[in-house]
Amino acid sequence: MISVPQLVHSPKTYSVSICELTALTDDVVLAKLKLEDPSYSFQAGQYVEIVVDDEPRPFSIASSPQQLPFLEFHIRKQPDNPFTCNLLEKMALKQPLHITHAQGYCHYPEKLSPDTDKEWVFITGGTGFA
Repeated sequence: MISVPQLVHSPKTYSVSICELTALTDDVVLAKLKLEDPSYSFQAGQYVEIVVDDEPRPFSIASSPQQLPFLEFHIRKQPDNPFTCNLLEKMALKQPLHITHAQGYCHYPEKLSPDTDKEWVFITGGTGFA
């Protein structure tokens, strides 16, 4: 039997500090983070992976690129999800976190012709806020 080694994807991560946690509803929290790296960039519609205890999970960015170096995320409290429980606990304690570079291709084209007659429909899931 041939053994194939598992490839490990280890993207660059960026340090973030927790600025603010605000309850939007009983089960959704707005988390405002501050990036330490001024060169970070993203496009509206992209997501990052927030890394907790070496475990990354994807979260959509809820803020606009004009708000950098701050990033906002809408995080649903899920008592049956150990990752989000751990993440929100670390955020409440203002423990530093890491995120990956922005990913994803679901974003509005930067250079859209002004005479276009195309209609755009974006369908999302998750909290229903971003």
